[in-house]
Amino acid sequence: MAIPDEFIEWVSPDKARLWFPGHTRESDKIKYVGRGNRHAQDAWGKATGRRMPFKGPNGETWTVCHIYAWATKCPNHYTHTAGLVLVHPAYAWQTDQDKDVAAWLQEQAFLRFQYDPTGSFRGKRAKSGCGDPLCKAGVPHFRGA
Repeated sequence: MAIPDEFIEWVSPDKARLWFPGHTRESDKIKYVGRGNRHAQDAWGKATGRRMPFKGPNGETWTVCHIYAWATKCPNHYTHTAGLVLVHPAYAWQTDQDKDVAAWLQEQAFLRFQYDPTGSFRGKRAKSGCGDPLCKAGVPHFRGA
């Protein structure tokens, strides 16, 4: 299942990179009470030149979502814009609750940016998270799990 193009936005390939190394959702929650996705939103804003949070044409607040749920715990992926999408609120819940949507997003990130932190598309699947020793995820990702 895919999210219709008018309800999702990716960064341009030349802006797909790690913007704030060392941050995680937990470190953001501690520093910015009530704003646990702060650095991910800031990374999206820097990559696109948009002020965050982004408001749609009808005033709805779009959400910056991680396409790998475990990336929120990994300082090498939390603010990597190849692993982030801007999603209309009607579809935001599907990015981490629907395995088919998550797998589609992960495939799209690979096709657009060659972003494959788990090795799923290159045949070198990590046992948990991205396989990086700094990654605190410790849980398998959706694809192939």
